[in-house]
Amino acid sequence: MKSRNRVTHNALLAGVAAGTFLSLPAMATAQGVGSESKATGVGKAQASSSQPDTAAEEIIVTAQLRTERLQEVPISAVVVGAKELTLRNITNLNTLTEAMPSIHVGNTASANDLYMRGVGSGNNVSFDQAVGTFIDGIYYGRARISSATFFDLEQIEVLKGPQSTFFGNNTIAGAFNVRTRDPSSTFSGAGRFLYGTHGNRVAEVAVSAPISDTLSVRLAGHYDGSDGWLHNITAPNVETGRKTPASDNYGGRATIVYTPVPNLKIKLKLDYSNNKSNGLAIQTTGCPPPAPFTAAGNCLALLNAGLGNTVGLDKNDINVNEGQAIALKTNSQSLHVDYTLGDLTITSISARLNYDYFSALDVDRTPTYLSNGLAYENYTQYSQELRVASPQNVPVEYLFGIYYQNDSLYSNQQINFPQLSPGILAKPSLAPLAGLLPIARSISFDQKQDSIAAFGSLSWHITDQLTLSGGLRYTRSHKATDSVQQFGQATSPYSGFAPYSGVLNPQNNGAIVSTGLQGTASAVGIGPAGTESSAGTYDAFLPSAKIQYKISPASMAYFSYSKGFLAGGFNGLENTGFTANAAFKPEKVDAFELGIKNRLFGGKVTFNIAAFINNFSDFQVTQTIQQLGGVRSLITNAASLKSKGVEVDAAWNVTRAFRLSGNLTYLHSRYGTYTGVALDSLGSFCHTASNIGNPACVSAYGGNGDPGSLRDLSGQVTPFAPTWSGSATASYGLDLGEVKVTPAITAIFSSSFYPSGSTLNDPLQLQTSYLRLDAQITVAQSSNGRWGVDLIGKNLTDRNITTAALLASGSAGTISKAKEEPRNFAAQFRLNF
Repeated sequence: MKSRNRVTHNALLAGVAAGTFLSLPAMATAQGVGSESKATGVGKAQASSSQPDTAAEEIIVTAQLRTERLQEVPISAVVVGAKELTLRNITNLNTLTEAMPSIHVGNTASANDLYMRGVGSGNNVSFDQAVGTFIDGIYYGRARISSATFFDLEQIEVLKGPQSTFFGNNTIAGAFNVRTRDPSSTFSGAGRFLYGTHGNRVAEVAVSAPISDTLSVRLAGHYDGSDGWLHNITAPNVETGRKTPASDNYGGRATIVYTPVPNLKIKLKLDYSNNKSNGLAIQTTGCPPPAPFTAAGNCLALLNAGLGNTVGLDKNDINVNEGQAIALKTNSQSLHVDYTLGDLTITSISARLNYDYFSALDVDRTPTYLSNGLAYENYTQYSQELRVASPQNVPVEYLFGIYYQNDSLYSNQQINFPQLSPGILAKPSLAPLAGLLPIARSISFDQKQDSIAAFGSLSWHITDQLTLSGGLRYTRSHKATDSVQQFGQATSPYSGFAPYSGVLNPQNNGAIVSTGLQGTASAVGIGPAGTESSAGTYDAFLPSAKIQYKISPASMAYFSYSKGFLAGGFNGLENTGFTANAAFKPEKVDAFELGIKNRLFGGKVTFNIAAFINNFSDFQVTQTIQQLGGVRSLITNAASLKSKGVEVDAAWNVTRAFRLSGNLTYLHSRYGTYTGVALDSLGSFCHTASNIGNPACVSAYGGNGDPGSLRDLSGQVTPFAPTWSGSATASYGLDLGEVKVTPAITAIFSSSFYPSGSTLNDPLQLQTSYLRLDAQITVAQSSNGRWGVDLIGKNLTDRNITTAALLASGSAGTISKAKEEPRNFAAQFRLNF
């Protein structure tokens, strides 16, 4: 067997983030908020003397908890480096995935959506997310954290498919692996300042300072905000003077690295962020609704106010959701220790994470307070990971470890129902409530969880060409929940809840009963008052296996299998009072992937292709069902789901100045067997006695036009799963003496898809195919890159791209949608020192 030369850690960390389908390779050499490459020693990868000067940089990842070249890792991944994050002004996961149509992150009322390859968890507060987020090796497990501000990053790795062995059970669809910047060994810093359309603004500064030969510190601060781009109105041509989603977000981080001896590195990180917004970018569409629907409920209220035809994505940038607010505060503390014992590396990561989330949302989306909601979440997590890793580039490599996590989640969601007051006053049986209106409902959910895991991996380099790898993870989590639903008086439009008198009784033969005014309020039809307690334990063994074959020094083929697992749980928004409706089962997947990675023509061309098949069973799905005065959130398990497709990404350094890159995804994500699904808009309309025989219903469903009470989605497409999607980027660098000018343009395209993880496959919510164009022009100092000026344009085609959709309460045929920001421009100045 030929000997394998050892590659040092520093040599592997020779470069990041260039040549991916999102990268602008001509711009991707510098790091940090202002291209602070000299401060870190992590700059361009050194090409061998045989490579042309047009060779693309090597990309380094930690997808297998080691520093490795992306082209040698048997995983389909997208890597976005620090320079690209800066040039595209990417400050959170939402803006990151705008350029990745087959990957989606978006904000919704109940919880945020995270999807990869058509697979994700619905918007329910109680879900563990199928797409995991990790920052510096720490699991950020709840959906809300995706809204937190990112700043001073090294890079983001988007890892597709189950990542169970290295990242845990809650990565059944994929993972975001985020790395922040460490202090450098010399005094240095960087900053960037941006201002643009809609008052978009950013100010960010980071400074590294060595305190001594063994101690160094990095301080980073960030602010970004917007004046908003939807005009708030209360009547035709009457503006409030405020816009939405106006925001002010800021954060700070201190990172301290102490190396008392050469084989010991201790890193302490303190992180804080505060995000504030006056609401979501939500507009009402289809008011008046298309035939056969007729205006009702909230749409009728809009029409009566003269606002029906003024709203909607295709009309103008107007909404009527005055008074909304969203706030998210996060803080984390972590201690990361690396100790080298002989040839072994021992790593310990201890962390605490906490966030507080608050939102006040206009559920009815009219100028009148008809139905308004408040949501609050508090989450605290403690985790400890300990692992041991062998040296790299030896015949047999291994890594094993243990993980423990304890977390607690408390959520409270309130909905006020002023629109029910007339009906309550008209019923003598509800007379005790007459002086206590408007009625409000509160659902509190308290969950405690303990999780443990043991994991390991082994790689055997049989020859210089052939490598076999295997992994195994055992995971176990225990959840205990308490849920309380009660009724009271709404004391203000968005908050303020005074509970009615009454006793919340425990379960009685599976049902929840109540007495006093709580029981009287239950008779309104928006669920019974009561308490409910549940507990469950979920565990699994998760094996994985990979085979890699180096076809040539520049080409590698691989085949992988992995088993994924997502723990079951209990619906934190369940409001029927029946225990059987609260529990949902674990979700499982068997995933197969075949790929080939190529670095051709002396490194000038990178070409990667991967084909995958992921077979899910007991897939966890959220359904949002219309009910009196609001909606009901139901969690069920679809019997099966299959996600399969092909992903291609390529980059070509045509000349030293001219670079091309792009990607293409074909995705076929379909439910296998999934019955008992809530009706869509047309089905709900037709399944009423008054519409039996309606010609539109007869045409859609046959017979008398009644579709029945439930749908069958077997064989139907899953949410956020366009069949075709991708992007293409071209850039050209012009050397003009002391400065270099680099224009670049990116085309982002997608076929149609359903943009909702809860109101499933409603044709009225469909996002049609689109082409979005982004562009940048960068002017930078040629000699040492101390400064740069960027002109950034996004959504130049001004397309309406839906990011979330849901049914409008009581208004069949009317849909509420959120969309990406319309055409916008910004100017940015970057400085290194």
